[in-house]
Amino acid sequence: MSAAVSFTGVSRSFGRTRALADVSFQVPENSVCALLGPNGAGKTTAIRALLGLARTDAGEISVLGERPGSLARSRLGYLPDVPAFPAWMTAREYLEASARLAGVPASTAGRRIDALLETAGLSSVRQRIGGYSRGMRQRLGIAQALIGAPGLLVLDEPTSALDPAGHREVLELIERLSGRTTVLLSSHNLAEADRVATHAVVLRAGRVLASSPVADLRRRAGALSL
Repeated sequence: MSAAVSFTGVSRSFGRTRALADVSFQVPENSVCALLGPNGAGKTTAIRALLGLARTDAGEISVLGERPGSLARSRLGYLPDVPAFPAWMTAREYLEASARLAGVPASTAGRRIDALLETAGLSSVRQRIGGYSRGMRQRLGIAQALIGAPGLLVLDEPTSALDPAGHREVLELIERLSGRTTVLLSSHNLAEADRVATHAVVLRAGRVLASSPVADLRRRAGALSL
């Protein structure tokens, strides 16, 4: 299976703090891969590096066969941990604007927006985004990140601070994406990864503790501690 993301010997330091230390792992194409670890493990630094938003001190990163920062906008979708939205827009208006910015042809934008609203469970919602719950906003954010039909979708702590209902809805949406594109999501919740991910990379103190299919990680879970 080809790798959508590959880290080879990647290191990054901030002063005396080693955020990433000789990190190597691969994310298989069309997998849902969880990047796991507690706060300070290096998850955010790894994500920023693969997005081309942070430099590395050593090593190589490949994203869909290209260097970080060189991908066309449509090939990479990203949802930050606290996304911002225009409160006065509806979900459809927001996705229409996003499609134009992503260069989606007008001939296909309408059908794609209909499909994404349905996937996100927002097709019947008419209220403005300002009245959305946080869970609804996260689902809209995932839909927006998918507007360009990317080969890689990166989700930074997508269930953080959600109530139980919102948490469940976002995980159900991620499950529906399995096999449709490559998904990389950061989390500190091993049970969450066990539910939605096919693969997992566990970081601790900037180092890779484990990188394997979730089924293998589940068998080793008794020996692992985040």
